[in-house]
Amino acid sequence: MNGSDYLVMFGYLVAQMVLVIAVTFALSRTRIFKEVITNKLTPFNCIAFIVIFGALAIVGTYLAIDYETSKVNLRDFPVIIAGLLGGPIIGTGAGLIGGIERYLEGGATALPCAISTIMAGAVAGLVHWRYKQFPKVHVAVITSFVLMVVHMVLVATISNPASVGLSIAEVIAFPMTLFAVAGMLLFSVLYFRTMRPS
Repeated sequence: MNGSDYLVMFGYLVAQMVLVIAVTFALSRTRIFKEVITNKLTPFNCIAFIVIFGALAIVGTYLAIDYETSKVNLRDFPVIIAGLLGGPIIGTGAGLIGGIERYLEGGATALPCAISTIMAGAVAGLVHWRYKQFPKVHVAVITSFVLMVVHMVLVATISNPASVGLSIAEVIAFPMTLFAVAGMLLFSVLYFRTMRPS
C-alpha cells in the first residue's frame, strides 16, 4: 500500500467509527438504552440491542476496504460496545450476527475474522458482567486493544493459507487497532459525559 491508499483506508475507518458512535448516541435517548445499561434486561430490549449492534457489525463489513482477500474494517467495534453496555448475551448475540455474516463472505481470513468478532462480543460482555455496568474508560480502552490484538493474531495464524493471513495482518493491524482503540476512547468519554443517566 502507498500513502494515498492509507489515507483512503483511514477515511473509511473514521466513517465507520463515527457511524457507530452516532447511532449509539441516538439510541442513548431511548427507553431501551436506559433499561439495558441499568441491567433491566427483557427479551425485547435484548433482541433490539443484538439486532442493532449486529447490523452495525454487518455495515462495517460492507463499508470495508478490500485488501487482498481480507476486509479492513471496524466490525468488532460495535460488537465490543454492545457487550460492554449490555453484557454477555447481548455481546455474544451481536457478535454472532457480525461473525456469521463475515464467514459467509468468504476469503482467506473469513474464519479468524468470524471467530474474533464472536469472541469480541462475548469477552466484552464478560467485562460488563464483572463490573455490573459499562466499565471505566481505561478498562474499556484496554479491552478494545486486547481484543484487536487477538483478532490480528488469529488472522496471522489460522487464515487459509497462513502465509496470506500473516501478510494481511502486517498491513491492517496498525490502522484497525488504532481506530478501534481511538473509537472506544471517544465513545467511553461521551458515554460518561452525555449518555449515562444522571
